[in-house]
Amino acid sequence: MTDEQGLQDEIERLRQSNDDLYKFAYMAAHELQEPLRTIESFLTLLNERYSSELTEEANEWLSETVAGAVRMRDLIHSLLTLSLVDSQELQFELVNSTDVLQAALVDLKPVIEAQQVQIVISDLPTVQADEVLLALLFRNLIGNSIKYCSARPTIKVRAIQKKEECIFEVSDNGIGFEMKYADKIFLPFERLHSKMDYPGTGLGLALCKRIIDRHGGKIWAQSIVNEGSTFSFSLPTLPNNTVRKL
Repeated sequence: MTDEQGLQDEIERLRQSNDDLYKFAYMAAHELQEPLRTIESFLTLLNERYSSELTEEANEWLSETVAGAVRMRDLIHSLLTLSLVDSQELQFELVNSTDVLQAALVDLKPVIEAQQVQIVISDLPTVQADEVLLALLFRNLIGNSIKYCSARPTIKVRAIQKKEECIFEVSDNGIGFEMKYADKIFLPFERLHSKMDYPGTGLGLALCKRIIDRHGGKIWAQSIVNEGSTFSFSLPTLPNNTVRKL
């Protein structure tokens, strides 16, 4: 066996191992939904029927338990989404990225209106991408920018067309972060702030990175503390549809 053949065999083995891992994660997360629904239902009943009979301390315990169940539900949903991103076949097609962004903003409409978010959109190009995953990417990036804004959020979205790729930028006026954490923020479950200050599963940016990885692009961030952040991602002009999942 040649060294090149041995390397190809090892790459194939790693790909298969990754496939099996994501399939297991999906099945495990899926199976956890039913017992969690049961737990949430009984906790809700306890809270509705017996909260008036419990002590103040017991009610605090019950509230913490309910909040924990909600966090677990959100985490399971995020794990399912991440697993699906890795397992489904990409549907590359020409999509108007402005239309995809507008569709993503519809899902964020309640929080946009509640926080009076100003969103400035420059002309965005037509790209070859999986429309569903591109919308999920926009939704996560803009939702992330809204979450980490202490003042009235202003978010700007633009794109720069280059010869072999198109670079999108999502900029905000949020709290920012130190650049030494620029790579860490895209890792699963890595958080720069406490869950009490900024609730979430810690999977949003990891999901964004996985979407871009599967498109053959890159994602990165630039930030200044207390001034804002810019999240950039690239999409190849002509994606390589023969590239398999990483």
